[in-house]
Amino acid sequence: MMILLVCSLLTDNFGFIKAGRRYGIDPLLLEAISIVESNMRPVIRINKNGTADYGHTQINTLWIEKLNLNRARLLSDPTYATFATAYILSKLFKKYGYSWDTVGRYHSMNPNLRKKYALKVMKTYKKLRSKYGNSSELKIVEGSIR
Repeated sequence: MMILLVCSLLTDNFGFIKAGRRYGIDPLLLEAISIVESNMRPVIRINKNGTADYGHTQINTLWIEKLNLNRARLLSDPTYATFATAYILSKLFKKYGYSWDTVGRYHSMNPNLRKKYALKVMKTYKKLRSKYGNSSELKIVEGSIR
């Protein structure tokens, strides 16, 4: 319980705990994605393919349009962005299974880019996990990169 409390205090402004519980995703995974994507900063990045990524979790305009997300709110409301990310991940996990490969699909459908991204997130996730320890409240992402 103490570990969860510490984690809650450090990440509450981003809604990692609440979004994780709502969608069945480890809050530390959501935090790791935010760190890898933007070092937890709400930014806009334009991609080479003409799409853009918004917010601290860098949600791509393809998802924004598909889910009718508010671009300004992705930048101004970190909890909104976290919940949107958790929703997207939950859809990907349902479609592709609960694995690091699926985490990579949050970033790209290209197998090479997907693998590189998943490895970055995994490394960051493991650092967070070692920092906060294990808790029965937090679900460990299982599976391997294909």
